[in-house]
Amino acid sequence: MYLASSGIHLVKGDVSGHWHDLNNYFVIPAYVLEKIKELKVQGKTEEEIIGEVMNLRKISPDMILHLLHSSFLTPSSEQPRMNKV
Repeated sequence: MYLASSGIHLVKGDVSGHWHDLNNYFVIPAYVLEKIKELKVQGKTEEEIIGEVMNLRKISPDMILHLLHSSFLTPSSEQPRMNKV
């Protein structure tokens, strides 16, 4: 309940590699966000968007859905920022 009220969403994803290969952050390339925006504007369904983005880059379907419904895709002049925890 605290996470939801704080706007924090947990997304299931793959973690691979040895323990020292793990990164604390995962950066979504700008071209992936642009592709999601483009497909959304074209009126593609969520399933079609997930299929095309998964072919473009190995990202979990849950992460793609999160990006699809997040503020990262809203037309704005400022860049999205990460909240400090």
